[in-house]
Formats: sequence, C-alpha cells, structure tokens
Amino acid sequence: MNTIENVTDFAFTYKDVKVPVIWQFARGINAGSEAVVLGFYESDMCTGGLSLVLDVDGSTTRSFVGIDTDGILFSDIMKPSHHSEPVPFRYNG
Repeated sequence: MNTIENVTDFAFTYKDVKVPVIWQFARGINAGSEAVVLGFYESDMCTGGLSLVLDVDGSTTRSFVGIDTDGILFSDIMKPSHHSEPVPFRYNG
C-alpha cells in the first residue's frame, strides 16, 4: 500500500491530480458514511486511477476512484466530502 504524504487542505497530490482524503459514500452499504483515506494502490482499471484504502467508522475497506485523461476524478459510489478542498470530480452513480 502506498501511503499518502503532503496533505494540504484535506487533499494529497497523485500525478498532478488533487485527491481528497475525506470522502462520503453516496450509495451502497456505507451510504451516508464518511471515509478517511489511509493509503492507496495504483489501479489498472479504466484509464487509471486509485484503489483507495479507507477507514469507515473504524472498519477498513477499499473503493476505486478513477482518473480520466483530463485529470478529473470520478466514482460510482463516493463523492468528495464537504470537508475537502474542491477538486474536479464527476459522480457516475
């Protein structure tokens, strides 16, 4: 697992893309819960992205966040939390 470093305004930078460290699940079994990023794995899904390792109410889970060719984050089940710095994001859910 890659650790996150240099967190500024509730986000870390991965390949010039700001990634929030606090997310909120929009659907699924964790709907409404906030999740804090503990680390990540690089993913080969889609055009790239991250498999985030998350703490959700004391339990560890993983969720994929894609990064499109324009550097915009996207997800099918999560959105950046209101605590995080606004970042270019597309919700696909």
